[in-house]
Amino acid sequence: MFAALLLPQFCLQAALRSKPEPGRGPAALVEGDGPKAKIREVNPEARAEGVEPGMSPAQGQARCPCLLFLPRNRREEEALRRLLRESACRCSGQVEERAPGLCLLDLHRHPKFQKEAPGVFGPGADPSDPMALPARFQSDGLILQVGIGPTPDLAHWAARVARPCRLVEKTEEIAGELPIEEMTPDLELSSLLRLWGVRTPSELAALPREGVAERLGREGLSLWEQTQGKEGMLLQLLRPEEPFEAEREWETPIEELSPLREALRSSLFSLGERLAREGKAAASLRLTLLLEGEAAREYPFSVPAPTAEPQKLLELLDPFLENCRAPSPLTGFRLRIAPALPPWHQPTLEKGVIPDPARLSATLGRLLSLLGEGWVGIPLPSPDPRPEGFFLEPFDPLLRPTPPSTTAPPLLGAPLRRFRPPVPATVRYGKGRPRELQTPEGAWKISGMEGPYPLSGRWWEEEWTRREWDVALCGGRILRLAELPESWRVEGEYG
Repeated sequence: MFAALLLPQFCLQAALRSKPEPGRGPAALVEGDGPKAKIREVNPEARAEGVEPGMSPAQGQARCPCLLFLPRNRREEEALRRLLRESACRCSGQVEERAPGLCLLDLHRHPKFQKEAPGVFGPGADPSDPMALPARFQSDGLILQVGIGPTPDLAHWAARVARPCRLVEKTEEIAGELPIEEMTPDLELSSLLRLWGVRTPSELAALPREGVAERLGREGLSLWEQTQGKEGMLLQLLRPEEPFEAEREWETPIEELSPLREALRSSLFSLGERLAREGKAAASLRLTLLLEGEAAREYPFSVPAPTAEPQKLLELLDPFLENCRAPSPLTGFRLRIAPALPPWHQPTLEKGVIPDPARLSATLGRLLSLLGEGWVGIPLPSPDPRPEGFFLEPFDPLLRPTPPSTTAPPLLGAPLRRFRPPVPATVRYGKGRPRELQTPEGAWKISGMEGPYPLSGRWWEEEWTRREWDVALCGGRILRLAELPESWRVEGEYG
């Protein structure tokens, strides 16, 4: 199902917002100056007095002496557009602003339009229910019409005839009520149809398809197909302006964490519903704690497997809350979620997947809380020549296979078994080369050696330097020694 939110006479309603008593008495929007001034929009009270768009101000005042003339207010129009977009994004994450004062919504993910049967919808207390919006706009002196239908175009047409809400299933239900001018912005096409005697969509739908295509071309054929209930164009989605965040402040600072956990739980359930409704998942969290007499503290949390389930997100925060120690009482918090597309896994014979990403996410979340950000991930070889250097890549639950290497495998010699940790050693020199080795295990004479192999790197941060030797002991063992600026170490043994 789709919904259309329509503010009729949009520019006039925006201009009336700046008046002390908007919506009371006949009013008209005037564009142009002097003899070229024309009435562009009128409210229902002015139309009831006989005032119509296209009249001059003098003609309008002759029919309604108390008619209020208003110029366009661009600032109020932008504010009203923003209000309508925000209201639409609270109802659905799939929103298109088709024109100023008109938003189209995709309701396929809305829980109310998934569980209930068509025809039983009505306005309720749910803030995400589009049919509850007209009452809220009316409290601000605004008129909002809501139409709901199986296609965006049908929902738009239903909004045109809604008073204030209208649910339709087929075009035939409203085809006789809607003027043909409401279906197309092309004035030339609608005027031509009027000359043919076509005044409503139902009369256009009765014409043969071939005749419409031959005489009206592609535009006329597209309009005819819309009257048949075709899908029409896809929604051109806009990005919701409202971020996924929640905040809470307490009048009396709290010293225990149980109220904080309950407040976070409530916030996560509210944000989780929005994420699910908009077809998104949480990729990361950022919690800011507000402390009495102290600077605010921020704590980031990564979500290894993006999810919109509030309980899973709360389990991610639980280890942090258990170990949290604040220097002063809490006065409030702010919670912000970075959204992402939800993961989708399909097991195949060629590629394995994690069977339960939610449990994996909770486990990795506990590790992040214990070890800290940047200490959990997949270790990969570092690009610099530092021995045993590595870096951590964020964990990817898809377990993508490593692409096959296109280069020839390197020539392999005797394997090196590294000692972890390295063994401290004392080396005695002779003629500038190692001659004797002493470790906690004992002392040996060196019978042969290769080296040194100097290594260094990262001089611009913390410079490191070392020299490595491969030495053969008199007993037959072959070791790797590392000469550091302050000491010697046995790095490992060959074979």
